[in-house]
Amino acid sequence: MIIPYQAHVAMHRWPIANFVLIGVISLFSIAAWLEWVPQGVVEAMVLDGWSPLGMIGSLLLHGDWIHLVGNMIFLWVFGNAICAKVGNLLYVPLFCLFGLAGGVAHTLFAGGSAIGASDGINGVVAMFLVWYPINTVSCVWWIFYRTGKFDIDSRWLILLYLAFDIWGVVRGGGGVGYAAHIGGFLAGFSLAFALTYAGVIRATRHEVSLLDILGIKNAGVAPKNDDDDDDDEEEEEEEEEEESEGTRAEASRSGSDKIRFSCSGCGKSFTVNADLAGRKAKCNRCQHTLRIPPA
Repeated sequence: MIIPYQAHVAMHRWPIANFVLIGVISLFSIAAWLEWVPQGVVEAMVLDGWSPLGMIGSLLLHGDWIHLVGNMIFLWVFGNAICAKVGNLLYVPLFCLFGLAGGVAHTLFAGGSAIGASDGINGVVAMFLVWYPINTVSCVWWIFYRTGKFDIDSRWLILLYLAFDIWGVVRGGGGVGYAAHIGGFLAGFSLAFALTYAGVIRATRHEVSLLDILGIKNAGVAPKNDDDDDDDEEEEEEEEEEESEGTRAEASRSGSDKIRFSCSGCGKSFTVNADLAGRKAKCNRCQHTLRIPPA
């Protein structure tokens, strides 16, 4: 089994809405288990048919601790970056939209009752794929009694889980809402792709989106005017300051004569000699120019 525990993304805004969302989902699920929520309310919130309350309310319910903790880990790892990207006011409505899309897909292609935040989370994960495909995600794995850690580009990890969901739909059964997962994922992917293509959401100078990888030109970015040069230079200086601080915060000693740090653009880890501290370097993955932090 593979579980992600950290996505390496430079965030310039606190993802408060995601913190609150994780807390609300966790507390409501626990309250439902302890029967602090009336049984009639819980039953009305279960996804079963075309009830809008069921499609949205089911996001707050989970079957057991494994179901809840697994979902909240994914929401924490991928949701923080997306919340910081779209803003705290838009994040929760988008999450509910993806849950609604997953509920529609489940009702159309699977049927039966279902609970869990997985469809909303899959929409968030799909947005991460569009906006941060080459950013590193740190994971743990275990097979029987053996465990380990590794880093992987988010695109490969996310596509692996998507393939698992597609196989689940083809195979059928298993008690998992695979159709809901895919419905939420497609909603999140389509929206993120459209917003990026239209220029509503733009990558920072050092971010590489899925559209960049595919060679798709952003239709919403107007040609640059000479009058904007001064403003752009000021913005670049501010970004460099923020990203430099983020890089310094992630730096650590890895031995008496080594410095280990991460690129604030894509999250790739580097280990260099301590005597290189303070020098500028270029990330060989995203081409972001960064300053090697002090030991």
